[in-house]
Amino acid sequence: MIRLRRWQCDSRVNFVVPGLVFAWFRLWQGTTAPTLIWQDSKNYETIGAQPLWSSGFWFGGRPPLTPFLWKLTGSPGAFAIGQTLISVIAWTLLGWTVGRLFPAGWRRLAGYLVILAFATTTPIVLWDRSVLSESLALSGLALLFASAIRLAQKPTPRRASVVVGAALWCALARDTEILLPATLGLALLIFALTRRHSPAFNVALATAFGLFLVAGFCIATVVESGRDTLNTTDNLYVRVFPYPARVAWFSAHGMPEAKQIDKLAATEPRPAHGTAKTVFPDLNSHEFAHLNTWINNHGATTYTLWIIEHPWLVVLEPFRRPERSFNNAGGNINGYAAGNRVTSGLTPVLWPPWVWLLGVAAVVVVVLDERDLEVSRVVQAVVGLGLLGILAMFAAWNGDGQETTRHTLEGLAEVHLGVLIMLLYVTLTRVPTGNKTSDPQPTADLSPMT
Repeated sequence: MIRLRRWQCDSRVNFVVPGLVFAWFRLWQGTTAPTLIWQDSKNYETIGAQPLWSSGFWFGGRPPLTPFLWKLTGSPGAFAIGQTLISVIAWTLLGWTVGRLFPAGWRRLAGYLVILAFATTTPIVLWDRSVLSESLALSGLALLFASAIRLAQKPTPRRASVVVGAALWCALARDTEILLPATLGLALLIFALTRRHSPAFNVALATAFGLFLVAGFCIATVVESGRDTLNTTDNLYVRVFPYPARVAWFSAHGMPEAKQIDKLAATEPRPAHGTAKTVFPDLNSHEFAHLNTWINNHGATTYTLWIIEHPWLVVLEPFRRPERSFNNAGGNINGYAAGNRVTSGLTPVLWPPWVWLLGVAAVVVVVLDERDLEVSRVVQAVVGLGLLGILAMFAAWNGDGQETTRHTLEGLAEVHLGVLIMLLYVTLTRVPTGNKTSDPQPTADLSPMT
């Protein structure tokens, strides 16, 4: 009995001590220098000053979650501490959830530690010291992974409500994350309709409709606030106005002043090496007044029609070089990092370049097959979220013509996280010797947490 109690105490220490070290590191590196203020930061402060239940708050120029945290904190320093604490809680919860997928002992601890280590990489922590939406969006992503894993383990109304809440968090943090509740809702609806006699039918169906409500509400805030018009305008500046053939298409679909746009584009200086050409008509001038009116009334719908008629551009356009984007830190995410920042040094290993990431994903598929591991609902959920990250990146890139480096980060983190959790699954899941049969029974702890 004494040895058992001692082991229980030691096992708690094994999890608590790394968690405290992780929290200390995140808070330390997030408060070693003054908080960075960006142009978007001023917009968040302005919206945060609006009354909580006012239309100016919920239908302002930016999604409402970051202004809400500003309203609660009231200063850049407090905001940084607040979002870092939220991040610590979210990533610790995900680490604990992933660790519980594996048998007790070193495997469970390894899963927990690897997720905490991932949350110390530069693309995750560099936002702690900025008044921006990325840190909150990434925290929402961690919560969504954790809640989706738990729902897959045991579908219950309580766990379903947590998934819906996490998806709402993501969508209220960044408009591009609205894709998450919409696509997750569609996936769960298909799951429910194909398994009508499953015990999980009612929970899956209710969760799907809850996610659709979340997506619908968030889309309404975007349209009502006019944020879709702002994003469309950025796209026109860099992906339409510099190219006469595209200007002609939009002109044929009602866009006025095409000749003035082409004339302005012809007089623009040659862009610097490695940067895309941009054309910025003065929409406040008398010369382009009709264009401004058209963009406000029909720009978003016409640009959507352009995408529908040219769907291949959604996939091909992001790979053009120079990248057809502006104000995007030259494609280097470190351009948003604070000076004198502290990093864990694990970024090259846990956030590898695309080539290595694809290689790891291929290895995961091979090992999954070779070890005959079960493709459980948990595995399906993790893989599904990882694949949604790819869609999220394309949606974010095509949704706005500027700051694509920053805007695609959440989708990229989703892909990295999905691959990492699957790598842990295929390496830490214990399969009894000689159990390689047509119906394998892996002994990973996929039972619900108590």
